[in-house]
Amino acid sequence: MLPILKQYGLRRIRPQEHFNLLNSMIEDFLPEVSACVPVGRLDMYEDEQNLYVEAELPGFSRDQIKLTLEDGTLHLEADRAEGEDEAKQNYYIRERSFGKWYRTISLPVAVQQDEVAAGFENGVLKITLAKQQQKKSQQIEIK
Repeated sequence: MLPILKQYGLRRIRPQEHFNLLNSMIEDFLPEVSACVPVGRLDMYEDEQNLYVEAELPGFSRDQIKLTLEDGTLHLEADRAEGEDEAKQNYYIRERSFGKWYRTISLPVAVQQDEVAAGFENGVLKITLAKQQQKKSQQIEIK
């Protein structure tokens, strides 16, 4: 246990870092498990106007993905059903996964609900969320 604490430390981490920390620990100690779950890795970054989220969803099609924005939280959901022919096969190796994948992301900044764009190409979901513009300070006249 001590080598784990030295490597990952006892610092306080933000809630969105929990998944990344757990994922990296799994990769370090059980690489064969992490190799079977390549879905859902994401990047989140921003510029002055927008917040961007890019998620890897290999093997899914556009119509299998559902994206919802609610109260500053982005919900990603993908569902891949197993075909009847695949269920009847006599497999020697079965590493491809089927079923539902779900991820919830708390957004670090306020965004405009009606200014969201999403595209899906080559297994990567790209989401652009327009930031809410901060009101500039104004002087108030005292009567």
